[in-house]
Amino acid sequence: MGTKVARPRPSQLLPSDDTPGEAREKFSNPLPPAATAAWEIARALAPLPLMRVSPDGGHTYPRKGEEKLSSTPPLLPATISVYNHDAGTGRLVGADLDVARARAAGEPDPAAAVARQAGDLAAIVEKLGGRAVVDKSPNGGRHVYVLLAQPQPWRELKALAKAMSRRYSALDTGPWNGIRGQLRPPGARHKSGGCQQLVTPLDDARAAVKHPAGPGVWAGLLEEFAAELAAADPVRDLDDVPEGCERDAGGHPWLPRPDGRQPLRPDLEQIARNGIKGTRWKDRSRARMAVIASAALRGWTLTELQAQIAGGEWAGLAGLYARSREPGRMKRLLAGEWRKAITDLAGDSHLSNWHTSDSHTPRPLPPGGGYGTDDGEASGYGLIRMWATVIDIATADPARQKRWGRQAVAIRMVLLAMAQAAMISGSPVIEFGGRNLALYSGLPHRTAARAIETLRDEEDPLIDLVSRHHLDRADRYVLCVPEGYKTQAAWRRRRAGRIEALHHVWSVLGGTAAFTWLALDDDPQPASGVAADAHLSESAAGRALKLLAEYGLAEHGPRGWTRGPARLDDVAKETGATALQREREAAYGEHRDDWHRKIASWQPPPERTIPEDPDPPLPLAARLAELEQRIPPDDEEAWYAADPGPPATAPA
Repeated sequence: MGTKVARPRPSQLLPSDDTPGEAREKFSNPLPPAATAAWEIARALAPLPLMRVSPDGGHTYPRKGEEKLSSTPPLLPATISVYNHDAGTGRLVGADLDVARARAAGEPDPAAAVARQAGDLAAIVEKLGGRAVVDKSPNGGRHVYVLLAQPQPWRELKALAKAMSRRYSALDTGPWNGIRGQLRPPGARHKSGGCQQLVTPLDDARAAVKHPAGPGVWAGLLEEFAAELAAADPVRDLDDVPEGCERDAGGHPWLPRPDGRQPLRPDLEQIARNGIKGTRWKDRSRARMAVIASAALRGWTLTELQAQIAGGEWAGLAGLYARSREPGRMKRLLAGEWRKAITDLAGDSHLSNWHTSDSHTPRPLPPGGGYGTDDGEASGYGLIRMWATVIDIATADPARQKRWGRQAVAIRMVLLAMAQAAMISGSPVIEFGGRNLALYSGLPHRTAARAIETLRDEEDPLIDLVSRHHLDRADRYVLCVPEGYKTQAAWRRRRAGRIEALHHVWSVLGGTAAFTWLALDDDPQPASGVAADAHLSESAAGRALKLLAEYGLAEHGPRGWTRGPARLDDVAKETGATALQREREAAYGEHRDDWHRKIASWQPPPERTIPEDPDPPLPLAARLAELEQRIPPDDEEAWYAADPGPPATAPA
């Protein structure tokens, strides 16, 4: 039996013997002292104590070349991870700016464009109170790094990288696209034989990694790139056209009016024509969203809006997008902002029909609002969205997941239904029956009831029981932000648009498949990345991906998994989920009617009073006009004059 010989690590090797002599010589040269000093910054930026060393001189960085992060830079080119793939999080906001991408974008001086864009991003970070580290490769490319004090979900960092690429033509999002993404750090060898050199002075770079960016910098970056985030992250399920919407010739959703397209409100049309100069509007972003929302409400399509801009009639709206350093900004942002406006308006116009009671009104908050505040004014969609992000935090919390045990997937399905119920009621206090929540979580009502009991009995819970059901009144719950999650919640980005419960197809395919499908998008990623994003084990996510692929809801390509072309409604019909949903709706309706009849047998019926002149329901045109009143007019005094407030009380 022979003796096993230990194989050398990639960092201990030079390129193979068939590599040309000139190439071998460039990696034999000793590293300059500046590279060793810069490697100190690389070690601080790495989310894991690992590096990948390229065995072929910088052409590939295979996973089998991964080894412990060394104290000095290796002789061969090496990379570090962008994310902590074990936790599904990251602390590195960054930009990989390539000369080749700048050249492809038509920049006359690609290297100067890369330097300018890197300086612009670093200046934004500095303006927000943070510190950025910039390095430069021998071919002129640059990296910008911002280290965060608090880890963020890797999807949030990926979304921000995609948003920044809409502003910076040289930015390559590749390192941030996958959970195992890699980046060559400061001090590492380049395939040309040189090294990644720090542009930021070493002492400043040390200060940047020693004092990472706080929540203010993170929130400021999200605000700075808010328009790009909205445009880069449209409604993910493009087949899910909001209720009442149709598609125009370009495939974009729009809200048709029964009386045809109408002109914009006069003050907003003036802004569309002339801009905000001389008006009370100070925020360009809010002004253009008001114009877009008015156009959407009055029956315009995106194609018609773009024609007005192209013809010069709405030059003021085009000017609200213009930035001298960002050519083509309107083209990048307009479609995303239009979809956001349509989604928000369409979602607002039909929300009331979801609740079991047509006369439902939002419930007042209990003292403290359920959010740890000192007053009862904590209600509002912003806090509901915060609670929706808290669901993600709880899902990623190993201790809470362990307490949930085998109920974890069912609990997550119920939490999504509760989030949508809160958005519909407009209050963090919800009063939706257990069967109603079960219907929109895709679960049998007994399974949903057990999940709700588990949630309300937890220590530091996500929901709190305000009052128990009585007669025809359901249990009332207030959504709570647990004390242990408040710091993390303050860091998180609250997503705009509607909060959707799960599609009824998952009542047949299962919750594991649902969360796996939600983790997919158009960017290919390996199964391990899908599992991390779905907060599932790799084996469970792997089985779910195979199931989704059978129905065309997922596809596997050479670079990983993406969403498939199949529509959820079609798969629901194929699997019998649609029929099952109708059966449950009918059965729960019978249960409700039986219960109401039983209540009626316990007490005398109330006297019925019929109003002499009942108010007829508002037609669609009047409803759209009512929604438009929520857009603030240019004349602030006229706004308050139109709403005189409560009548004055006569003196005693």
